[in-house]
Parts: sequence; C-alpha cells; structure tokens
Amino acid sequence: MTTSRPELTALLGQLRVTVDGPQDAEATSTRVASSLRACTPTLDVLTASERQGDPDRVTSRILHAEKLFSVVALVWRSGQQTTVHDHLAWCVVTVLCGTEQETVFRDHGDHLTPVARSVNPTGSVTAVTPPGDIHRVRNETDSTAISLHVYGTDLGLTGSSIRRTYDLPILDGSPHGPVQAVASPPTPTEHYPPRLRKIPMNLASTVPDHDLVRS
Repeated sequence: MTTSRPELTALLGQLRVTVDGPQDAEATSTRVASSLRACTPTLDVLTASERQGDPDRVTSRILHAEKLFSVVALVWRSGQQTTVHDHLAWCVVTVLCGTEQETVFRDHGDHLTPVARSVNPTGSVTAVTPPGDIHRVRNETDSTAISLHVYGTDLGLTGSSIRRTYDLPILDGSPHGPVQAVASPPTPTEHYPPRLRKIPMNLASTVPDHDLVRS
C-alpha cells in the first residue's frame, strides 16, 4: 500500500535496507532513526492542501505501508492532541515543522502518572518501543506542526498503529488534567517502565537524563 510520493523514494529505499536485519526493537528503531535523519523528506511530501490539516482533529495519512514498516504523516493544528495510547510496534518520529509536546505515562492499573516530558522541535527525532510506550502528543503552540512517523508494522493490514487507548485518571501533576473517556478501559497488565528515547545527533541508543524533563 503506497501513494505516489516522489519525496519518499530515497527514504523508502534506505528503510528497506535498514529494517532487513535483526528485529530487536530498540536496535531497529535506532537504525531507522539514522535513516530518517539521512533521508528526511521535505514538507513537499504532502500537498499544500494536506499540510493544512483539519480544524477538528489531528490528521493522520498513511503514505506507504509494506510488510516490515509503514510511513505516516500527521498534521497537528494548534491545540490538537492524541488520546493517551500505546503502540503495536516500535515507532520513530521526526518533526518536519513546528513543535510537538510529548508526555509518557506509567500505567498503575487504576490510574496513570506522567513520568517523562519532551519538547520536540523541527528536526528532532524520537523513538518509542513497546512495552512501556504509553504516551500522548500535543501541539501547544500557535502554529501547525507536521511530523513523519515510521512504524514497525504493516498499517495496510492493521489499519492503525495504536494497540489500545487509555481512559484512566492521570494523577501527580498532569499538564492537562484527567483524561476523558475515549475507549473501553484497558485490561491491567504488567507495569513496564517508560521507554521514550530522544535520538541525539550521534545516535546514542540511550537518552541522557538532561534530554527529558521528568515530573
């Protein structure tokens, strides 16, 4: 599944080489981050109309999907945000324009707590790998933000990168208050530590403490 996007040609070729190796999620996502830095598309990967987004919701557009990975563009108008959710597979994101604010949560069974926050400006690259990848992303600025996401799954088959959404209360200093009910409550599972990595320019596989603002 793909659309005709000449701006993606170099990136897709690089990604096919990158993911054709050991399937350890953290190692793969770090390699993908390197490819994304080397072959970051311009905003022309979307049409002028697509870059406008939707005033009512975050716009998500699958640009390409195949067996081992998919590429998705998201357009966030001011104030728009995702639900709190986790993922079917690893994800690497680069911000093409604007700034995104990301909060990672820990699941305590009957509530969530924010454990890491990151401000991701234009050109930043971040990675999340399940488990421990519960997060919410928001555009808190006055400008539109656009980001490109590479997921380690075939969205042509799954239709979505989201494994589940969370409607649990958020305690201990959440920046936006309790989450309203958006889906059926998740079944309690093991409480994994958060795994958000801001990929530095040298592609170190871990994130120094100063790269994350922890609550």
